[in-house]
Parts: sequence; structure tokens; C-alpha cells
Amino acid sequence: MLKHGTFVIGEFVGFESEPWASDATKFNNRIGVKTGSYPAGFGETKDEIISIDIFDDETIRWVIAQQDKLKGKDVICNVIHRAKGGRSGAWLSRFMPRGQLPQLLSKSDKTSLSGES
Repeated sequence: MLKHGTFVIGEFVGFESEPWASDATKFNNRIGVKTGSYPAGFGETKDEIISIDIFDDETIRWVIAQQDKLKGKDVICNVIHRAKGGRSGAWLSRFMPRGQLPQLLSKSDKTSLSGES
């Protein structure tokens, strides 16, 4: 069940797990959601893919098991934004709250979100 807040809506692209540079036994886990495309010049377009961090072990296991079914389908994800900083500068990260899962969007969901009738 989705909670109130901020959501990322788009096409589920995939899951990735990347080891920490400082400790190879720890991982950054995230999903990618394609939210649109934009012109990149010379008649080309690039996809805008939003990265959403996942910290909850149960959610990670669920996404790994379901990623083939989710890939290419429209999803909605409840997210929390957090400002982060480090040696390379500052950025805004997004993460999925514990216990939340990406939800598939139905045609009626898409229609109501777009405001079309």
C-alpha cells in the first residue's frame, strides 16, 4: 500500500547492487525508473532514469525476485528525498521507505494520474 508523500512514476528499468569502494562486503542497492526522454542535440534523445536507493532487506529480496516481471512496465514508487554531500560535492538522493514496494500501474491509474478522462 502506498503512503502519502512523494512518488516516482515511470517505466521500471532494473535493479543493481554495487559494492562500496571502502568495504566490498557492503552494497548500495537501487532500482532505476525511466521517467521520460529529453533532447540531447543532433536529433538524438536520452532517457531520464531516476535512481532510487533501497535499504530494506525484504524489499531488496522482493525486487530481485520480481525484476523480470516488472521490467518494462509502468510503476509508482513512494520515495523520500535526502540531501547528501561528500568530497565530490552535494546531491539529492531518493530512497524507498522501509516496507514499501514498487507498485504496478493499471490503465485506470495512468488515466487518473494524467488527468485525462
